[in-house]
Amino acid sequence: SELLQIVFSNGTVGIVYAWQAIVVLCVSAAIGIALYLLMGFGLRRMALNTQTKFAWLGFVPFARYYLAGKIAGAGRVFGKKMKNAGFWLGILAGVLFALNAVYNYLSYYPILTMFFRGDAIVFTPSPDGLGWMYESDFVYARAAEVYMTVSSYVTFFLQLAFLFFFVLTFMQLFKKFSPRNYFAFSLLAFFGEVLGFSVASVIVFAQRRKK
Repeated sequence: SELLQIVFSNGTVGIVYAWQAIVVLCVSAAIGIALYLLMGFGLRRMALNTQTKFAWLGFVPFARYYLAGKIAGAGRVFGKKMKNAGFWLGILAGVLFALNAVYNYLSYYPILTMFFRGDAIVFTPSPDGLGWMYESDFVYARAAEVYMTVSSYVTFFLQLAFLFFFVLTFMQLFKKFSPRNYFAFSLLAFFGEVLGFSVASVIVFAQRRKK
């Protein structure tokens, strides 16, 4: 059965069927859960091999980064010693998650409201050609508009900081368990993170039995 019918400004009609949405959601969820568990089991085994306390933190959101930093040990940032870069990585991950959750809720609220009301949603190309716009009579509260504007800038800089500490944490971790390949692993993990696919989870799991 049809789940959603989208009418574009040029008259083209796009139809999303329920089974298509279910398949996409199930496959995406399965991949996400699998990668999450790979990281969890990998960090747990690494923690046990290095006698690091609280190995179970490998399965806890955000706190798993603290564990990764604890296992990796101290590193150096601009010539200064940093005991646990993973601590700051976990903090940044939590803050970004909260900011993005609110931003996405505000962004999709109008279109979801239209969808559940059964309204027609007409998409038109944006003037800059970078996306699509849709007509809606929804008006954001002033506070919501300010939040969405400010958070987009704040999130950008926080994301850069996140990637910095991500590379720092996992480069140190890979260097400890795979000295010969740590640089290549770090590059793969970085580009995977940028593209939204946790290559780091696969590498951590693959290196879990090394001491």
